[in-house]
Order: sequence, then C-alpha cells, then structure tokens
Amino acid sequence: QAGEKGGGGKKRVLNLVCVDVRIIRLMFQPKVGARRRFVQKLESVYPTQISDCFAFAHFTGRGKLEKHEKNGWDLYDAKREYKRIGVENNSFWRITDINKDYHVCTNYPQYLVVPSELSDQEVEAVAAFRSKGRMPVLCWLHPKNNAHLSRCSQPGVGVKGKRSQADEQLISLLGVGGK
Repeated sequence: QAGEKGGGGKKRVLNLVCVDVRIIRLMFQPKVGARRRFVQKLESVYPTQISDCFAFAHFTGRGKLEKHEKNGWDLYDAKREYKRIGVENNSFWRITDINKDYHVCTNYPQYLVVPSELSDQEVEAVAAFRSKGRMPVLCWLHPKNNAHLSRCSQPGVGVKGKRSQADEQLISLLGVGGK
C-alpha cells in the first residue's frame, strides 16, 4: 500500500484491520517477493477454502482409504473393542448386554463394561439416576496396571440433593478399579 520513509529508505506497508477494530501495521523492506511470501503465509494460516486447510492439503493417504460396503454404524463392534483392551482377562470387569435394545441409554453401545460386583438391576438403577441414562461405563483399560477411564453424565442430584445407593456403590467400585 502506501510507502513510508524510514531509516533504511522506502518501506512497504501492509495494514491489517481486525474484526475487533485493531489495526496491525506491518512494514517490509523492499526486497523482491517479500510481500508476496508474507501474503502466502497469511493465506496458509487463514485459508479461504477448506481444502486448503493443513489437514486436507497434507493428507498423505488421500484417495487410499478403503471403501466399506457396510453401514458405518456397523463398523464398530463393542465386544471386539472390549476384548482388544483386555476386559476378558480382568475379573474386576464384566460385559453386560443390559442395553441390547438401547432402552437403558440410547447413546451407549449395546454391550457395556461395568464392575463385576454390580448386578444388572443395580446398573439400571444407576442409569435411572444419571442424565439420559449415561451411567459410568468403562471405555479404556491400561493393559498392566488396571488404570481405567470411564464415561458418564452428571448424576440427577437436583436441588433436593437426591442420592442413589447404587450410583454411590458404582463410583466407589470405580475408585478401587481392580487394584
């Protein structure tokens, strides 16, 4: 844009007006291609098309992804995943089919991993106490030290401070975690 005289002669100026009304003024020495390179860098940081975003532009496997004839929802197999993370070899955990028709929690898989000490009736009681039935269930298990990650939603304590013995038992069992 406008040139300015400085200590080293005429400089190139690029004014950036931001959405928060800040104005950032960048000055360049009159080197050949400096402004063009700077604009290219800006375009790489703030691409105008999604296909120019880093993840898309540098994806090496582009076009090499295998095609699946199956419905995408059928690709995940909960039992196979639980076997992979070692649930079958750990007596602290068990797989339950309590959610086989998704009546306990529509957002969870048909098969869930819960502590072995918990009965299916207690699991249902915990689900009833949790928002949208999302009771604590195992989603990752360390292969050697039994450290685990469980997922859930908040309990339905509410303003009256309701409690659930089954929920408290499950949380207590998760704290022990098969040590």
